[in-house]
Order: sequence, then structure tokens, then C-alpha cells
Amino acid sequence: MKGSELELGNCSCLTREQLDQIFPSASDSKKQSMLDVFNQYCNAFEINTPLRVGHFFAQIKAEVGPHIDYKTENLNYSASRLQQVFGYFKHHPQEAYLYGRTKDHGANQEAIANRVYANRIGNGSIASGDGWRYRGRGFIQLTGKANYRTANNEIQSHAPDSGVDIINNPDSILTMKGAMLASMGYWTAHNLNSVADSAGWSSADRVADVVNRYTDARSARNENLREIKGSLGQ
Repeated sequence: MKGSELELGNCSCLTREQLDQIFPSASDSKKQSMLDVFNQYCNAFEINTPLRVGHFFAQIKAEVGPHIDYKTENLNYSASRLQQVFGYFKHHPQEAYLYGRTKDHGANQEAIANRVYANRIGNGSIASGDGWRYRGRGFIQLTGKANYRTANNEIQSHAPDSGVDIINNPDSILTMKGAMLASMGYWTAHNLNSVADSAGWSSADRVADVVNRYTDARSARNENLREIKGSLGQ
């Protein structure tokens, strides 16, 4: 197989040479692990044409950076910032000083997550612990039990043999396999193969509107798409 070709059936959708060009700064072990998982499941999720692969990795690279850094939501907020950002703490300022970062103590990120995400996006009450359990994580960051469940349903449908279950084991999203499958599940759940097909190679904006509508990195996503198009020989 030539380095710029993608094959269907049971063959790979991406070569190591191509992935090296997409993530030149990442470690060999991360790239090989990513490649193995993606190629194992790319056909199952139908992310298996140059255009779909290009859009998928244009967004992934914007989210994880050139080193393929796993994303976990940072809730290390100061007490004053908590009151500015989250409605819960605007109405409970005393708790902002109890759980937020002050000169006397660090932020209690678990307590913060359980409060700001309680009773929304599919989560239960503060006591359920769902806010922390289903905090923002993954390559395409998922937040909330409802979003985890949507992606997980796709995983169970398209990759039932994977052993990945991000509802019953949400920490699995912090593994390469879990992070990749969660991203692929998010992708198909939001019909992004069709969005990519319609967008063509001209712009990554339509996909970005779904993945991260409020991103301030649209130019980077579009540059990623242009560069990946070349890497894929298109």
C-alpha cells in the first residue's frame, strides 16, 4: 500500500507515515497506540475515506495538540472565579470559599464538579457524584452522563468487542483506546461523517460548529485540515 492511500475492508485507514506527519511531536508509543486503535475500528465507525479521516484528525489535533495530550477538565478555580463562572457558586458564595482555591487551601475539584454539574446533562444530584465521575475528559471532551451515554451507545453498537464502557468505567476514557473510541462514538452520534462529506476539503468550520462551537481556534482547525489533506495525498 502506498503511504498516501487509504484502504477499506479489513485493511488500515491510516499509515504510520501519515500519522507521523499529523503528530510530529508526539512520542512513538502514543502514535503507535493511537494508530492501532484507530485502524482497528475506523471501518466500524465508517471514518474510512480520506475526507472523513482528514476532518476527524483536524479536530482531534486541535483538541489534543501535537503531543497527543489527554484532556481532563481543569476545575482548579479560585473562590472569586467560581462565582464569576458558575451560577451555582453565584448563589452559594460561602461554598465558593469552602471549595475554591484561596490563600489557605487548594481547590477541591471533585466538590466543585459535583456542584456545578449536578442535576444537568444527565447527571444526578450532588450526592450522586456524577458531576465528578462524568467531568470533561477525552480527545473530543465529553461532559455529563448524558453525553457519555450517547457516545457509549455508539461504542457498544459499532465496537461491542472493544471492552470499553465509559458509563460503567468512565476512567477508561483516559486510556488511548477509550479516548479514541469515545471520540469515534461522539463522531458518529453527531453524524459528522455526513457533515465532513458535505463540507469537503474547503473548510473545517462546519465540523467545528458541532465539536466546539465556541472555539477560538478555528484557524488552527482549518490549517490542520489543509496539512492533513497533503499528508493523505489528496
